[in-house]
Amino acid sequence: MALTPTAARAIASTQIADLGVTFTVKPGTFLPPNSIGTVTVTVTNNGPDPVPAFVVHSSIWEDGKQILLFATPETQCDFGYGYYDGPTLLVFAALGFQSSLPAGAQESCTLGISTYPQATGQYEMYFNVAAYAGGPTDPNTANNQSSSVTLFLSPMSVPALNAFGLLLAMLSMVLVAALRLKRPQWGTLQIIPFGGSLGISLRPNSKRSPSSGSLRTPLLRLATTRRSYSQKERSDRGPRRSSRFGGPDLVSR
Repeated sequence: MALTPTAARAIASTQIADLGVTFTVKPGTFLPPNSIGTVTVTVTNNGPDPVPAFVVHSSIWEDGKQILLFATPETQCDFGYGYYDGPTLLVFAALGFQSSLPAGAQESCTLGISTYPQATGQYEMYFNVAAYAGGPTDPNTANNQSSSVTLFLSPMSVPALNAFGLLLAMLSMVLVAALRLKRPQWGTLQIIPFGGSLGISLRPNSKRSPSSGSLRTPLLRLATTRRSYSQKERSDRGPRRSSRFGGPDLVSR
């Protein structure tokens, strides 16, 4: 015997299905003005009963501003728009899923998203899911709305550098340039404390030989003098301990 419409609704009202919805945005949540991406909405039936059909609504947006959701050849669900009349026309996308969704199964639908050339600021996007009237009862409404995702519709500002930040940036560039030099021509860069801040000192290379003659630091000149003195002693008087510098033998015995 066929069920009457009243009996069918009574049976449906005793069924339970926990629906949840999520979505992802590609290429990412930063969508500059006049750009195109995709939004994939996924509905999950956590059971215990199947859902014969259900609908998903998007968050609203102001007509002609910020964003636009639209159907593409990859859209696998029924797609349309809903409207809220008022001083400003507000639009939302409606996604219809007509096939039965068994317990534990998922179904997805991919939409196109575009941003208007004059889009600025941010846009909060989310989706709501619900079974059609007469469908199973949802015992958990907490997951009927997806998490809100912030879309950035204008270039994100870069904070201006203060004087200290500019100094650090300059120091970084100088250090990088110095490290890239295989054989520095003029000297070695040193960072030294100076009055509570940092200063840069350029120490001449000991091996640089300008046209006027060799240029050596006092330390290297001292070592050269000591080495010449020891070699002279060894050639004239034989090996001996140096007393001029108070150090150990400069030549092996």
